Amino acid sequence: IGILMESGIRSLLVDNTVKDAGWGCKVVDSRNIKIDSNNFDTIASNSIELEKSNHIFITKNTTKGLTKLAKPINLNIGTANESNGAKPIPAIEYATYKNGKVVLRGVGKEIDGVLEFFLTDTLGVDLLKYVGQTTIDPFGKFTFEYPVGDITHVNDFNFKATIRSIRYSKKDADTVRTSEATAAFNPRLKTCYVISASDEDVKGTLRYNIGLANKSECTLMVFDLEGGTTIQPLTDLPVITAANLTIDGTSQAGYKIFTNQVEIVSPPTVNSAFNVNSNGLVAIHGLKLSNYKTPIVVDKVNEFEASENNINNFTGNPFEINSTNHEIIRILNDSITSNATTVGFTLDKPLVNVFYNTIAVGGDTAVVVKANGVEFVSNTITNPNVNGSAGSCGISIRGIADSASVSTNSIDGYDLGLNLKTSSGVRVYKNIINKVEHDKKDKKTQKLTRYGIFVANADSNAIIGNEVYLTDTAVVMKHSPRLKLTSSIIDSCGGIGIFVDSCTQAIVNANTISHTHTGIELSGSSKILVNGNRIVNHYFAGLLLQNKSEGNGIHKNYIGDYYDDGLAKSAGVGIILRSSNNIIGGWRDSSNHILHN
Repeated sequence: IGILMESGIRSLLVDNTVKDAGWGCKVVDSRNIKIDSNNFDTIASNSIELEKSNHIFITKNTTKGLTKLAKPINLNIGTANESNGAKPIPAIEYATYKNGKVVLRGVGKEIDGVLEFFLTDTLGVDLLKYVGQTTIDPFGKFTFEYPVGDITHVNDFNFKATIRSIRYSKKDADTVRTSEATAAFNPRLKTCYVISASDEDVKGTLRYNIGLANKSECTLMVFDLEGGTTIQPLTDLPVITAANLTIDGTSQAGYKIFTNQVEIVSPPTVNSAFNVNSNGLVAIHGLKLSNYKTPIVVDKVNEFEASENNINNFTGNPFEINSTNHEIIRILNDSITSNATTVGFTLDKPLVNVFYNTIAVGGDTAVVVKANGVEFVSNTITNPNVNGSAGSCGISIRGIADSASVSTNSIDGYDLGLNLKTSSGVRVYKNIINKVEHDKKDKKTQKLTRYGIFVANADSNAIIGNEVYLTDTAVVMKHSPRLKLTSSIIDSCGGIGIFVDSCTQAIVNANTISHTHTGIELSGSSKILVNGNRIVNHYFAGLLLQNKSEGNGIHKNYIGDYYDDGLAKSAGVGIILRSSNNIIGGWRDSSNHILHN
């Protein structure tokens, strides 16, 4: 045995080389051990052997020369020596290709996992080289990208992975378990080439290659067009029924993100560029889709992804998702632009991730979210109408009964930034509204919109950490019980920072409000906790309780300025009370601080 640890606690085994041994490292009756970046060469049995040990963190170790029956990591699962809680092994399920990288996807069975990836040998035993890590998403799935260069090398690499997870307990504040390695995985992608922009059903065209894919003769479609790179299908392309297909526009020479080289243009008689009806995986990357009513229709799929596409001038919905039994749909880093549609983007099916897209849609509403399990995150939404649109809305969330997340998006130029109604269990987190307008150097050209966030008839939602600038009223809460509004930044709003109308049992906490007419106003509301807010530079009132607002608690707020440091006074009154039966302050720890009004 190269290294033997017995009954060890909180030790590190780091950067060692063990060669020509029966076992590389054996850990017995031990816990809280980290085995990191060791090299095991020509080991007769298993490289790392755990017996009756727990919370062993195994990371970035490599092996070479293992026999076919040996393991790089052995937890002795199902035996008396079982270790690391028989940590479940992840599974690499399939591969796609994009931008010179093979993309590995699979499941990790736990949502707190970190996967480490290694290159392995042709036998699929050793961990020859550590090549990176990724994390499990909220759906228990993972994505890992590895650069392979030219498309001809896409199947030249074999991969293995491990997973580790963090556990918390009273005894061990930060403990980790690592799994055994996965079985070896090779992408085994079948490549076909689009070399002609013709719409004919002949070898080398888009139409012909979709037919090949539907016969399982192609799983990766790449483009090598010379001359014209615009394809105009005169009739509908074949429905994609393939069990596994990636259409990769990033492979065309000259491709740069959002400077897509391959364009598919709609004639007047065709509504959609692609229609997907598959039991497996379909991915579409790096294409420009122009002038369609609904560029991509997904009727049925297990997993679907669209990324780095330029979808423009559509008159309906950029993605019509009719699938209901899918595992996941991902819409990532696309450019979605149109001024020819009333409602730009409707998300009405569950388990859809929309991340990092640039969306510029005129009309009434840019994005509608109305299905449980939608994750709408880190998108940039801009009104293409320079002067804005009266009554327009950036994101409308409605009819959610369970859960959805709308987080870290940037919204600019809409009359109403974000509208949440008739929903519960929604998390609206760290969105930024009208920041681009606010940051203009020429303040004379700044335009004030009507509302930042408007919440109506919505029970038990969380509005956390959002920023709102240059609106008449930044946040409206109307007929919405048990709402939590916290940690907002509100600045330069002409009317009211936060308006609470006919609500009960809500929390308005730790918000920072500056340069408004009125900081916080309660009207016809009861049992509202207004706590720990900072309100400065108001022109009329820091906090206003209108008629029929009773049973509210106003505690620990700083109104006028946070410190008594001689700054300019706020022009208005600190607190105006027009209602009875409220508690303003209380004991010393609950007192409000009203300075420089």
